[in-house]
Amino acid sequence: LNAADSYEDYIKKYPVINKMKHVVSSDAHRLWNISDGSNYLMLDDEPYSSALVREKLIEYLSGM
Repeated sequence: LNAADSYEDYIKKYPVINKMKHVVSSDAHRLWNISDGSNYLMLDDEPYSSALVREKLIEYLSGM
């Protein structure tokens, strides 16, 4: 998103986005600007490895 655009503006411009799963992230530079935890993903990462986390995230986003 462009900083000047709202999520609603983006959906109007690209309605197909509303049908897709999406990830919300932040570029917070201060602790008080970090999301409160309402945006999170539960992924099976046992046994933990960064490759497994990537794989599970791709599965989640692709709807597999």
